[in-house]
Amino acid sequence: MKKIITLISSAVLAAGMTATVVVHAADTDEAPEYNPSFSFKVEEGTGFEVLKWGAVYINTKDETAVSSVPCVIYLNDEQKLAGKVLAKWECEKKGLVLKDLTSPIDNEKYGKTPFAYFNNSPDEILLKDYNENGSNIHAVAYSTMSGDPMALAGESSSDYPLACFNATLDEDAELGSYTVAVISKTDLYSSVTPRYEDKTIIKSVDMAGKCEDLIINVSDRKLGDINDDGIIDAVDASNILYEYAITSAAKPSSMSESQKVAADVDGNMMVDAVDASNVLSYYAYVSSGKDDKTLNEKICLK
Repeated sequence: MKKIITLISSAVLAAGMTATVVVHAADTDEAPEYNPSFSFKVEEGTGFEVLKWGAVYINTKDETAVSSVPCVIYLNDEQKLAGKVLAKWECEKKGLVLKDLTSPIDNEKYGKTPFAYFNNSPDEILLKDYNENGSNIHAVAYSTMSGDPMALAGESSSDYPLACFNATLDEDAELGSYTVAVISKTDLYSSVTPRYEDKTIIKSVDMAGKCEDLIINVSDRKLGDINDDGIIDAVDASNILYEYAITSAAKPSSMSESQKVAADVDGNMMVDAVDASNVLSYYAYVSSGKDDKTLNEKICLK
């Protein structure tokens, strides 16, 4: 296994990557708009479901349920201008811990990073797990001294992930929803610095709001089975509609955290009439004698 730097003494990961000085400040305003983003992806596996809108669903009562979900983080850079990349992400809610941060070089599925230079010099990859300091943060950085954009290993920046990690539930983790999000704070910011043809035009992009969160929903029942009677039916749809009606009227929720995530059957972080419709549609499907697909499989086909 190739050696990866996991303990970094420099301030690159400790406090953020310092932006390169702009030689001609006036040129900065002339730089083309640059819109990179980060994205999370959950690796294929058993013991959990990936819902239509990307949220992960774990039913703790399922015999195959996992406590650890394999994940990766990507850079999306269609303009192929990245000269420096710093990604930091965390789960602030207790109960879900980020673990096993590794380079994609050490992953059998990938074997490469997004950038060609680092595949030849793996010791240059900077990885940092902040769990040892009482936080729940992972970080990865790529940077070269060249004034040119970092050459890609594939056709696009998202052919290979920046880093791999596991999102792992504690044994006493509460039921409900957990969010893994890219950090952009004063002392823990995430950024991408482009390198243009005119090397004097360099402007870091703060990645705040440029990444969809990774949502992991944990319940003690099947997706859509709100009353936990083992059947997904019209009663469950009615419960979802009632919840939607009272919360739309700004009244307190009628559901436990476990019920809420089971009711959000499409994984868009809302319990609404669409969820009820999906449950009713599935009830009609199984009532016709069909059982070859789960509720989630039916929803994802739409």
